[in-house]
Amino acid sequence: MSQVILFGGGDGGGIIITEHGIKHIPPFDPQILRELAALAGVTRAAAATKNVTTRNELTQMSAKLTDLIVPQVEKITSVSLNTADGLVYFDPDGGFVCGSTGKHPPVPVGGPHYDALQMTR
Repeated sequence: MSQVILFGGGDGGGIIITEHGIKHIPPFDPQILRELAALAGVTRAAAATKNVTTRNELTQMSAKLTDLIVPQVEKITSVSLNTADGLVYFDPDGGFVCGSTGKHPPVPVGGPHYDALQMTR
């Protein structure tokens, strides 16, 4: 199992971490970059909303997006992602961490929105 870490919204490339070492990967195709950015936005929105119904709907949406995106990332990188933290995505507004199984929704990390959210909880 491996972990893919994407920097700069994915257009900065990234790295793959495997049991055999670390490998640099070039930027992804614009279509998958848009999908990753959408997933990051939905993940941030789900974490930020106080309305439970809306949060649940956004969390379900993020899980569906994850189910679409993870197989694409695995195909592009030719690796199987870790089930808990296989994909780490960072953009200027923060990012998310997700696994390959879809059992857990993506978790937002970093960025000004995340920092402000943590201060209110």
